[in-house]
Amino acid sequence: MRHQKSIVITAVCALLVLSLGVAAVADEKYEEKFNKTESIAPDGKVKLTNISGDVWVRTWDKAEVQINALKTAKASSMNKAKENAQLVKIEVTKVDGGLEVIAKYPEGTHKHLNVSVNFDLMIPAKAALTAVTVSGDVKVEKIGGALKVATVSGDVTVMGAAKGADAKSVSGDVTMSDVTGDVYLNTVSGDVKADRIKGSISSETVSGNAELSGISEAKTVSAKVLSGDVTYQGQLNKEGRYTFKTHSGNVEVTIPADSAFEFSAETFSGDISTDFKVEVSGKISKKELHGTVNGGGAVLNLASFSGDIDLKKI
Repeated sequence: MRHQKSIVITAVCALLVLSLGVAAVADEKYEEKFNKTESIAPDGKVKLTNISGDVWVRTWDKAEVQINALKTAKASSMNKAKENAQLVKIEVTKVDGGLEVIAKYPEGTHKHLNVSVNFDLMIPAKAALTAVTVSGDVKVEKIGGALKVATVSGDVTVMGAAKGADAKSVSGDVTMSDVTGDVYLNTVSGDVKADRIKGSISSETVSGNAELSGISEAKTVSAKVLSGDVTYQGQLNKEGRYTFKTHSGNVEVTIPADSAFEFSAETFSGDISTDFKVEVSGKISKKELHGTVNGGGAVLNLASFSGDIDLKKI
């Protein structure tokens, strides 16, 4: 019996050593830098397309796009890693006064090469930007033109935009702050967050929370969630329409005490509470509340199937 145990222990140790050795061999890493600067129109369009890797875009007071990229390849040997890295090309093309940057992988091979490209761009302060990656985070700052950003697997962060923003992810958080203009936030699995927005908002997530704060000058604000909470803190535009809905979660809205609005709240298996005096219209129910606050004005619709609704004063 002792002899059998010793054989088992020896075999296990051998497997561990072998697996560690294989992992070490598979972790050979090769890095390659790419640097290029191209001139474009001050208000030109920049389009960046990536497959695997993070994207970071900032602005400066130059009519130029500075591209700094880092290719990272991992393989069983250094030569193989270098060979794989060289199969991925970074193409830079001038298009109608703007610039297009593409990380181009051999067709059908990007899943097997284990090569990522991280981009760091500087673009003109008034330029428009479209930035897309499949696997990686996207972060942009102080964009002066129209803005569209997206990723499949990763977070999207917008920190400053002058002409609105459209941001999407499939698996990751979408966060915006300091944006003037209408914004769109959408993810399937993750939170959506917007702060200090001057404009209308459309936000949606399937599994995650929606958090909106510091909102002003909006004509429409909406947050739709399947599984998660919705919270809103900000002003109500007298001519605005505000809709906050979740299927499984709570809805909490905090607005100034002098807000004037038409109010509607509905829940199936939760409670409704409000700090405001509501002039009720229609039927009175613990699960529904419809009426007018301070003479009416904005339209505020709140709904949760399985959760509480709470309307608070700032």
